Amino acid sequence: FQDTNRLQMDLISKIIQSHNNITVVGDDDQSIYGWRGAEVKNILNFPNEFKGCEVIKLERNYRSSSEILAVANASISKNKNRHGKVLKAEIAQSTGQLPELFILEREEDESEFVVSEVLNFQRQGFKYKDFAVLYRSNTQGGLIESSFRRANIPYTISGGTSIFDRREIKDMMAYLKQALSPNEVSLRRIINVPARGVGDTSIEKLSEFALKSRVSFMDSCRLWRDAGVQEKAGEAIESLFKFIETLPENILDYQVGSSPGAKMVQLFSDLGYREYVYGTAADPTSAEKKWMVVEIFGRILDSYLGRRSYDVATIKSFIDSMSLRDDLNDEDEEANKVQMMTLHASKGLEFPIVILAGIEEDLLPHKNLGSDIDEERRLFYVGVTRAKQRLIMSRCQQRKRNGVVR
Repeated sequence: FQDTNRLQMDLISKIIQSHNNITVVGDDDQSIYGWRGAEVKNILNFPNEFKGCEVIKLERNYRSSSEILAVANASISKNKNRHGKVLKAEIAQSTGQLPELFILEREEDESEFVVSEVLNFQRQGFKYKDFAVLYRSNTQGGLIESSFRRANIPYTISGGTSIFDRREIKDMMAYLKQALSPNEVSLRRIINVPARGVGDTSIEKLSEFALKSRVSFMDSCRLWRDAGVQEKAGEAIESLFKFIETLPENILDYQVGSSPGAKMVQLFSDLGYREYVYGTAADPTSAEKKWMVVEIFGRILDSYLGRRSYDVATIKSFIDSMSLRDDLNDEDEEANKVQMMTLHASKGLEFPIVILAGIEEDLLPHKNLGSDIDEERRLFYVGVTRAKQRLIMSRCQQRKRNGVVR
């Protein structure tokens, strides 16, 4: 009932007008959908609007240990407008395991930390599906996801999209694959992305020529004159090949104070990809979000390369490890995978071990989305109370936002 809006409240009033006989069940401390129009005051004002109603507090908790509930109770008690209740652990009165907060230097360290925690608990007998990694906004998941891929840890993303399924990353991966392990699928994906005048007609001619001459599509592209492709399109293909051939070396040829990831983002921007991304977006805000995905990919590359020495072969191993897809069917309910999701998507679920990442000012409470501090606190409360046995929290001392270290 904590997620009802004004209209639903009016409807309820109409339905019960004649008999005033109604029971509602809800948890005002889990009202986290204000941005969707839900009004927490519907449940808070209920005893006043329906005089004489009986309020029954359901304070027994059958999920979390008392140590975890202590964190939940302490944090939510800071909210002034609520039906005061204190959750008490019914199952595990006490496990002796206190929730922990780890403070890490950078985001890259945080994503490595999440991996090490999962592996550490796994050695103690927990399965991958016993873990949930929760965060405030989807963009936080990218680096953690790439660390899971590198460590071969199977994961699934609930209520969101994998960063590796985003068009921008698929495009950049196709460029890198074409540079290091050329194949027709990658080439067809990027041949006119960003638009360079190689339209459907040219591609059709190249495909026909490849078929007729029994050569690969890639060879056909190099023989564009023989395929009857127009000069302008042919020259565009040649300059694409030139860009691809030098791409890995150019990524590694960065200035002092920069990084391979930043250089890669710059190269794609110079190619006209940024303009292309902005041109395909519905509005400036979504354009910035799309470009942010490109910048995150640059940071995923830097995180992979680390501080060790590297060469073109290292970039190839980066592509290989980021391309790994587990063949397990995602529909498989019993799939043994770590669950990754936003705090909003976690509502109603429960896990033996919960890792809450990014517990820091401007992320939780969120700088742009967190105008209602009470609702942000309720969101944290929801995250904490997903945990049954162990609660691990992490935050960073510095984090990159929109290209700037804060």
